[in-house]
Amino acid sequence: MAGLGAYGWLKCALLAALSVALLSVAASAQTPVLRAVHVLGKEAAPEVEITLSAKVTPATQIVAGPDRIVLDFPGAMLDHALRPQSLHRGYLTGVRWGLYQASPPVTRVVLELSAPHGFEVFPAGNSVIVKLGGTEGQPASAAVTPEQAPAAPPPPRVVVTVSGSRLTIDAPRATLADVLREIQRRTGAEVAVPAGAEQEQVVVKLGPAPGKEVMAALFNGSRFDYIVLGSERDPGGISRILLSPVDGGANPFVSAAPVAVPPAQSVMSTAAVEPASGDTSELGRDRTAPEVNEAPPADQDEPQQ
Repeated sequence: MAGLGAYGWLKCALLAALSVALLSVAASAQTPVLRAVHVLGKEAAPEVEITLSAKVTPATQIVAGPDRIVLDFPGAMLDHALRPQSLHRGYLTGVRWGLYQASPPVTRVVLELSAPHGFEVFPAGNSVIVKLGGTEGQPASAAVTPEQAPAAPPPPRVVVTVSGSRLTIDAPRATLADVLREIQRRTGAEVAVPAGAEQEQVVVKLGPAPGKEVMAALFNGSRFDYIVLGSERDPGGISRILLSPVDGGANPFVSAAPVAVPPAQSVMSTAAVEPASGDTSELGRDRTAPEVNEAPPADQDEPQQ
């Protein structure tokens, strides 16, 4: 380094300065720049064309007091050769622009209005066209490109349909708690969702069939005993559902084929209780017990007399 001399140091300094300048030019070439703003259209429906050096999707908002539409172009710089102009047409009383934020750069264009109006934004290559229209006081609306459009909402996890005393359940992927809450919402029945129902996965497509038959198929193989109360006068044939956990439980995954409940599934192999009144109920217990008059589980462990 000591042998470079004055000429060598000067040469190194020039090369360093040239490198910095080239990097600056390259960075500027990649940064979009606001090039021009033009007012088009008729007095009753003015349009504003905003042209940049590259395609940029603006963020838009409407502001009151005074009424104006604001467009922010993220990452865009302002061309200093662009001079202020007197741009107005109809209820568009003025257009102004400037560098709203330096780092990261944001260039803002403001459309001043004499009264609130709706608007739409359309991309056109490296330009953006703002079409003004609508009635006074109408909320502003901006057109979005396909990549900006929000994703479609996911399909509902549970669909329950009620037709008289008949019930249909379609739950491609849900929990037993989800299904019970939707049954309660659709039928108005009193349903006490037990602890643990949130962890029991359900994949079913049942009905249309009488509500009690659908409930029998739904709880078949679950880890809950159940009582279903109701009559044909109740929506879905159900007025109340009571659940209690079974000791030991069964497979916590409930599944049924996507067909209507067959007659074989509509009759439970457990005790059926019919009160003296017009209301009826169904009690589900141990699905393997063949006896109708089965003693309660608490008595099974008592010693024989």
